[in-house]
Amino acid sequence: TRGARLLTTEEWDAAAVTAGFVVEDGIFEWVDSPDEKKRTVRHHGKTATRPDQKQKDVTFRTARNPI
Repeated sequence: TRGARLLTTEEWDAAAVTAGFVVEDGIFEWVDSPDEKKRTVRHHGKTATRPDQKQKDVTFRTARNPI
C-alpha cells in the first residue's frame, strides 16, 4: 500500500484495545518484524512467527507515519 507500513507490535497492542478494532476469529495479522524470513503475526492474546510467504489465515492492516 502506497505510503503505508505494517503496524509495529506495540502499535498493534494499543490498537487492539481501541473501540472499533475488530480481528476476525481464526485470522492473524502481519506486524512489522525484524527477521526477513520469519515474520511475526498477531491475534488477540497470541503472537506467532510464520514464513514470509502467503498464508491462508493471515491478513494485514497498515498505518501511516504522522506528517
